[in-house]
Amino acid sequence: MLDLAVAACTLAGIAGGFMLATRIFRGQFAPWALSMAHATFGTAAIVLAAVSAYRRIGLPNVNGALFMLIITAIGGFSLARLHWRQQIPRTVLIFLHVTFAVIGFGLLISASMAT
Repeated sequence: MLDLAVAACTLAGIAGGFMLATRIFRGQFAPWALSMAHATFGTAAIVLAAVSAYRRIGLPNVNGALFMLIITAIGGFSLARLHWRQQIPRTVLIFLHVTFAVIGFGLLISASMAT
């Protein structure tokens, strides 16, 4: 289950997040479909991590990964709201979103390797 969470998180971050961030740094809007795919894979990673945390209570780093990914999702909702309003977010918001995502991803990989 954690391996699927890592895969979903990888697709969300590398495939979607990287492309979204490069567009925003260029001052362009990203395609809405790409934003939705990014959110879908991110949500799948959170759900799979939550199921893993519930099924394997006490597994190291799963709860931390889940917490960081939820914080990342909250930031992502804020970024999506700006996108919906046709506003390009400030780069500091992108960097915060990426920072929490990378920490959560690292904890998720660590938990996956512990199983």
